[in-house]
Amino acid sequence: MSYKIVTTYTKTADSPENAFNTMPVLSVESLGNVTQEQIDTLQNNTLQWERRIIGNQLIMTHTYNSESDYNARLDDPVAQDLRASRRAWAELNNVTISSRVV
Repeated sequence: MSYKIVTTYTKTADSPENAFNTMPVLSVESLGNVTQEQIDTLQNNTLQWERRIIGNQLIMTHTYNSESDYNARLDDPVAQDLRASRRAWAELNNVTISSRVV
């Protein structure tokens, strides 16, 4: 059975207009401290994702094959770096983050 996480990034009145365009992504250029090989290994794990912007929200849906696949990805150092970069980005750009399992 699949396991789906929905993360919503919401701009506030203090957020820059282009905040979503500056969000860190899974790339060597964006993270800086990872190799392309590490990124390729992480992306080889089964994961489907969707991204959409609706008004002042960026909604990202990640679907994993199982909860254990999700938990394994949580432990991956590259995924941890990406989450830390996005938390710092959100704070800097006055963007709120909320996640939920659906």
